[in-house]
Amino acid sequence: MGNFAFYSKELVEKFMEVVIMTLHRLIVNRIQGLCDEKGISINKMAKICGVTQSTIDNIMKGNSINPKIETIFNICNGMGLTLGEFFGTADFDALKQ
Repeated sequence: MGNFAFYSKELVEKFMEVVIMTLHRLIVNRIQGLCDEKGISINKMAKICGVTQSTIDNIMKGNSINPKIETIFNICNGMGLTLGEFFGTADFDALKQ
């Protein structure tokens, strides 16, 4: 487990849960921010990006806390961004590894 070898399995699992929840919050904020920038609704964004409304709703409501990279890729394509531009924000950059 690399740097986590000295920690209990439970502690590592809890840490990873926190990381995933933080990433989810950042993804939700990024999607909402993109919609706000373009002046469109979440549902309109889903249509533009070719992602089902239910998929986006599940991400935004926390029912899907670990969205597929394919979904993020489709959002990027629809919104005219690269994956690097999507994740290349101060919030994502501030995450500690």
